[in-house]
Amino acid sequence: MVDTCYEPTRDFCDVILKKMGVETTYYEPTIGAEIESLIKPNTTVLFTESPGSITMEVQDVPTLAKIAHKHDIIVMLDNTWAAGVNFSPFDHGVDISIQAATKYIVGHSDVMLGTAVANEKCWDQLREQSYLMGQCVSPDDAYLGLRGIRTLDVRLRQHAESSLKVAKWLASRLKSIMFATLR
Repeated sequence: MVDTCYEPTRDFCDVILKKMGVETTYYEPTIGAEIESLIKPNTTVLFTESPGSITMEVQDVPTLAKIAHKHDIIVMLDNTWAAGVNFSPFDHGVDISIQAATKYIVGHSDVMLGTAVANEKCWDQLREQSYLMGQCVSPDDAYLGLRGIRTLDVRLRQHAESSLKVAKWLASRLKSIMFATLR
């Protein structure tokens, strides 16, 4: 589990999974190929989150996935920040991609919703576990998710454009401050 994971994900590992006898090893998000040194005989899942919820590091998902697959380990990605628009997880070796759909997909803070999608290798298991755990969504929540999907692409493009403007402005301020300091 990446060390910069979403806090409820960490709590799930440290409380629920621990009670079930599942061991969690946390790794630094920039570990890259060194992830191989942390793989144990009982490692079954490599959970990534890129960018990370806490400090926004971007992981080398293709390298992590290649190493994990070499050891027959399933690769999961919390793809909430990229929302499936800015990063296509299955093109980079991810087996299961999850999102807190409440954030970008729904986009209006009016429903609690999540997604989980899998590649062909993991789809049957994901579908069965979802069924057995009773995971479902109400018609109204499904409608609100579909409403958000219609504007997802344009909203994320606007986020990117606005973020770049702010970053450029901050960079110009930093240059001004540095220039004034050097005088």
